[in-house]
Amino acid sequence: MFITAAFVLFTALLASADSAPPSMPINGPAGIVHVTGAEGKHSSFEKTKVSSKAVSPSMRLSYHACKGEEQKQIARAVKEAQKYAKAAYQHLKSNPNGSELLHHWFGGFDPERYQSILKSSSTLRKLPQTWEYQCVHFCPTVGNNTRYAWANTERPGTFNICPAFWELPPAKNSNLKAFNIIQEGTHFREVLGIENHVYGYSNSLKLVTSPEMARTNGPNHAYFFLAAWGEEVKNNLKSAWLS
Repeated sequence: MFITAAFVLFTALLASADSAPPSMPINGPAGIVHVTGAEGKHSSFEKTKVSSKAVSPSMRLSYHACKGEEQKQIARAVKEAQKYAKAAYQHLKSNPNGSELLHHWFGGFDPERYQSILKSSSTLRKLPQTWEYQCVHFCPTVGNNTRYAWANTERPGTFNICPAFWELPPAKNSNLKAFNIIQEGTHFREVLGIENHVYGYSNSLKLVTSPEMARTNGPNHAYFFLAAWGEEVKNNLKSAWLS
């Protein structure tokens, strides 16, 4: 009973509902997960509370035009994003010949594609804490999609936080903000220099039929990172339960 309940709570990460506004980077509200193994089925669970403890003193971020509370929200999101990246990196290192999770988001195994995803996860474990976060009053739209954040590739290390960023599901769930930091962070050349071909869970999954498109789509990396973290939590809970 305990392990089942814990699994439900701690794996509530990814969004899979297709009813959300098309502008959302994740289809559906925060805390909805696609359960690996339940092919063709999607289940929603309430997400557990993310710790709101202060960011480590060693991780001092640089801000421009960001208010105090905004700085706190950015810091929490950066901490979460780096945690997801670390989980993805460890997952890849533990599965040098590929895994079901890697296949789910990037298609069949390819050594060069594997190295590319390994690079993005390795770099994003620490790089976000070195960027300058600029809170801007306006961000250009991309088609019909609202921009929540964007990486200024002409100014390496400058990460723009858009007004809509603060409208993402708040406080105890910082995963949508962290998702955007990962997604947009992949655009920097020192990470991968890729872009966003499509947005949303379903659209990102469809790219798997064209693995190179999936590899060069920022949202696929973000979804994979979150899923790897969810798998890590599940495995840790199982180990604790069995010990």
